[in-house]
Amino acid sequence: MMSMIETNKNSLQKNRTVWIHSCRNENVHAFKETIQELNDENTWLTSFVFYETLPESETNAIEGRVNLLEIKEEILIKDAKYYICGPALFIKVQYQSLVELGVNKENILYEEFGPQLLSLN
Repeated sequence: MMSMIETNKNSLQKNRTVWIHSCRNENVHAFKETIQELNDENTWLTSFVFYETLPESETNAIEGRVNLLEIKEEILIKDAKYYICGPALFIKVQYQSLVELGVNKENILYEEFGPQLLSLN
């Protein structure tokens, strides 16, 4: 996923990109500083972070697991491609949420962490 965002950063188009990350807490938040820096420096990037447990310090993270319905106004972009990366159960939930929001299945791509058992399209 980071290579995709880096490619967008370095391309001439700089397509509107929404980065959504979910993890247990900020201590295990992968690419936190890199994404924050990109988000602060670029108008083409919007990011959302979901933590199961919020830190005691101030944060922009949303408590809980990813809920695409909660941020649908930001993620529903005409002709967008949606890339989901994670374990099978996470992918299934997000995939179904996107379908329920009216996203064409052909525009949903995913990469599974684990034995690669999913075949949703």
